Amino acid sequence: MTYHEERTCGRSHRARIPAVVAAVLIAGGAAAHAQSLPLPRVDNVNFFFQAGSLIGSHDLVDDPSSNEKTFGELGWGFETSFDMLTSPDWDIELAVGYDQMFLRSKFVNKYGLRGTIRNLPALTIYASSPNGLYAGFGTGLVSLSNVSAFLDGHRQFTVGGDTFDLTAKIGVSKDLGDKVVTKYSRANLFVELAYHARFLGNVSYGMGAPDTLPGSLFFGGVVVSVGAQVSLRPSAGPSDDDIKKEIAKQNHQVTQASTPKLITHTACASANPGPDYVPIDDYWDPTRCGAPAAVEANVWVLAELPERTQADPHPSLEVCAFGTTPAGWTVVSERWDPTRCGRPGGIGPNIRLIRKDGPEKLDKPDKPTTEPSGAGAIRSAGDPGPVTPGQPG
Repeated sequence: MTYHEERTCGRSHRARIPAVVAAVLIAGGAAAHAQSLPLPRVDNVNFFFQAGSLIGSHDLVDDPSSNEKTFGELGWGFETSFDMLTSPDWDIELAVGYDQMFLRSKFVNKYGLRGTIRNLPALTIYASSPNGLYAGFGTGLVSLSNVSAFLDGHRQFTVGGDTFDLTAKIGVSKDLGDKVVTKYSRANLFVELAYHARFLGNVSYGMGAPDTLPGSLFFGGVVVSVGAQVSLRPSAGPSDDDIKKEIAKQNHQVTQASTPKLITHTACASANPGPDYVPIDDYWDPTRCGAPAAVEANVWVLAELPERTQADPHPSLEVCAFGTTPAGWTVVSERWDPTRCGRPGGIGPNIRLIRKDGPEKLDKPDKPTTEPSGAGAIRSAGDPGPVTPGQPG
């Protein structure tokens, strides 16, 4: 087969890929329409710029003679994502996007390689924590677009091929706006470090390529991305003035609970928590409690009501406003928190601070505590001396 025939065959193969993708999308859309399946909503849109360096290939390295002295790849991209799982500790998102990198590399220590590496579609699953740290793993269909090899400023031959990209990512994001809307802020900035593994097992060369060129190439490397995320969630609906008013109101309220550590467990939202437990948060888990396909708060986080102690005769804690105030407890204040208890988009009280009623002082503690350094010794809050079981006091 001549180079001309091989290049034509490669181009025909690449032309079939979009046709197959289009057919799958049309068939999937028809099936979804016939079964009336709703499409997943878009919760976020991400825009980013990226720069990278080729690592791990003997035949392909960054080109120090190009204008980009440091990076062999420069580009941009965007993603749309929707929430798959939300919980107090983690959020899981699925992102679908497109990105491209402008290639500036040295090929077999002789040719300058110029062109574009395109990734469409790019699929990534992200797991993010409330402190802004996140990690992701993704894949996508990568193709070389308009890539040519140059020698002494003259184009010698073209280079083509398609493969799948495997990507691992870690990053950190910083929300823009007040802390009261941290989890569902309208926008945030992020910095991301990723490693891309792209292996072309069968490279197609155009006419004029020598026979000694490698049949496969590795386009892997490290990429740094800087971008912004815009939230489309309903909870981003309140205006800035409304949010500032809510923050000012909360600054004049007593909202600090006296019990920082609680004993908690999870249960289905429809379960009766009992007299000793109250809901302090909720979240969606598609693997439990009815396994709902749509996002809904089907799991409650329940906390055990704390007992009075000599140090804290009136313990207090924050609970969900939709729960019933337990007997012997008083509501101190209410506030709005879009990251807990229903995650409401509109401003309104969804968190209550409750406090246990009772006498100002206790003659005896409700529960004795075990002396950490004395085996079997029990220390009373009213008597500093240890009392050993089995011996007279």
